[in-house]
Amino acid sequence: MDAGLLTPSKYIKAIDFNGKDRMFTITGIKIEELIREDNTKERKGTVSFEGLDQAWVLNVTNVKSLVAMFGRETDNWIGKKVVLFPEPNDMSESGFAIRIRGSPDLAADVTFNLKLARKKPKRVTLKTFSKTNGGRRRPAPTQQTLPPVDDNGPPANTDSQDDASYEALDPK
Repeated sequence: MDAGLLTPSKYIKAIDFNGKDRMFTITGIKIEELIREDNTKERKGTVSFEGLDQAWVLNVTNVKSLVAMFGRETDNWIGKKVVLFPEPNDMSESGFAIRIRGSPDLAADVTFNLKLARKKPKRVTLKTFSKTNGGRRRPAPTQQTLPPVDDNGPPANTDSQDDASYEALDPK
């Protein structure tokens, strides 16, 4: 079993994906004040999904991808489906981060230049998926909640630094 499974969280982690693409329907977006592992406070955007108790803590890469797909107005993201996947990431403590592969709500693939501070810009293409299994891409990921990991566990080091390093701020 991967050690990341020993620290359940209010937020999804890449380890929860068991190495597979997952499709979710967005039900809400908000800004939360979170406490990092070093006890500093930080305000971050979070996304809630239909049928899932855990939220997703956003980072700049994923916000830019959502904007490229659905526009700057977050109210327009509600009801949209997103396909998420665990991507290897050398900058992450765990070695993986949650990224967006695309959406069946796109009319066509979306390509944009991802520009991040202190990093070389790169081209990102977000894919459209068929709403049925007969699509022009691989079969559409199944809409689902994250299942428990099987007895063999997922590949090692698959939790996301983006999401795993936060705990909810106690409102007291």
